Amino acid sequence: MVIEVFSARHLELLAPSNFSSPYDLPPQQRKNLFFMSAERLDGYIGNYVILSQGPYQSAGLARIIDLDIQCAQLVFGRLMQAELLLRRLTVESYERLSQTPYDYLEPGYYLETSPGSVTRLLEDLDEQYRRTNPHHHEAPMPPFEQVVDSFSLGLLSRFITQYRPDAQDPILFWKTIAHELEIPVPAFQSNLKSLTVFRNRVAHHDRLWASTSPEAARKARLFTKRLRGSHPRSLHVAVLNLALFLGPGEREECAREFENFIAQDELYYIGATTLHTNSH
Repeated sequence: MVIEVFSARHLELLAPSNFSSPYDLPPQQRKNLFFMSAERLDGYIGNYVILSQGPYQSAGLARIIDLDIQCAQLVFGRLMQAELLLRRLTVESYERLSQTPYDYLEPGYYLETSPGSVTRLLEDLDEQYRRTNPHHHEAPMPPFEQVVDSFSLGLLSRFITQYRPDAQDPILFWKTIAHELEIPVPAFQSNLKSLTVFRNRVAHHDRLWASTSPEAARKARLFTKRLRGSHPRSLHVAVLNLALFLGPGEREECAREFENFIAQDELYYIGATTLHTNSH
């Protein structure tokens, strides 16, 4: 059993607030702080002070942290849906456009986006499949539909944007997927890269509130009015970019669900829609 003893650094950071003691907080809020590193707590406090334009209050800070945990849980479920759909569309597009189930093993079917990029991609496809299927360590690579679920989202994204089943139309493969999702072709690569970066941030438990995405997505025309006041590198834009990858049947519900969530707290809303300079 882990005993909840706060470090000296935690107590130092919490001292300026009106906490009488973190040990006096309700159990769940106390646990949220205890499992958080001092560096992460400092990020919440610093941004809280900047955005609230005043000394932070224990109840307000605890609420922001609670909301951020809830937001991560909400978004992660949607990310799982988007990733599963993307894998399905990748397999379906492959089967429709490729000559054989093994074309994906041939270097000639890929775009060379930088020197050695095709070689690295094929090596990574092989490595990720065998790492997740160790009993197939020495066996030949199987048909494409049997390997795609072993790809990380990052590797899947690289495959989608580099696979070229038709030399006359180098972008045919990912253009086909973009059309299925009804994402404008010129924006698709940028949006897919942003989705991949955002997925990694959520999966690695980065702070979402009052944070800045390192990869800005193009604002979708579909959401122009909704995103008019939001910074391109904000959480709001990242989540509505995620909504695009749920397809036309789910994207509106995802956007509405997220916007209703952030609207319940004014300070959380500000942190989800604007750009911030506190880098913690």
